[in-house]
Amino acid sequence: MFHKHGSNVFNFVHEKLLSSKTLLTNFQKLLQNFDLTATFVRVDEALAMACLKELYSDLILRFCRVSDNQFRKDLIKSFGMQKSETLRKRVVETTKRDNTSKQISMSYILNDKSENKISSHLKLQSCICDSGTLVLKCFTKKQLMCLGKAYDINMSIKDNKQAMCDNLLATVPNFISIPNVGALTISEDHEQGQVVENLEQAQVVENLEQAQVVENLE
Repeated sequence: MFHKHGSNVFNFVHEKLLSSKTLLTNFQKLLQNFDLTATFVRVDEALAMACLKELYSDLILRFCRVSDNQFRKDLIKSFGMQKSETLRKRVVETTKRDNTSKQISMSYILNDKSENKISSHLKLQSCICDSGTLVLKCFTKKQLMCLGKAYDINMSIKDNKQAMCDNLLATVPNFISIPNVGALTISEDHEQGQVVENLEQAQVVENLEQAQVVENLE
């Protein structure tokens, strides 16, 4: 209806109500026990019907004024709720996207294929500026030591995690690139080797278990 009548939708509804024969007939039935001609001043039936229609029109228009105002309020409230929900979803999506962009992990650094891992270095600097110590909370002490070697920071496994984080936070922003990328490459090779070793050990254990089962069956 809105796309068809636009701002004239209220006038359209008013005209429909005023011209409704069904409504007028029902209104007449409400007054069917009232003798229109039985008054102190004698009037003809035509004049009485004209008065009745005028009363009917007045009631309809009064009703329309009330309902129009309520309709406007409900419509504005509905649009406001839709707009708020859309804005809320947009804020949630933006927050998730921002949080994702501000996170970095050792896996991300090791898998970085950019030259001298410059992408990881720049992202690490950005995350440190945005989140401070929080950006390194997901790193283990061994990973922090590896990262420290990459930035030529002397660390010991005996150092507490907070001290390691503080050293990195103070040092990383001072470099234009990772000075010792080789330390990260060695770490990556070590992790890959550890994965292979774990798989081989798992296979040996599985073979021993199968042999034990066969022996028990025999």
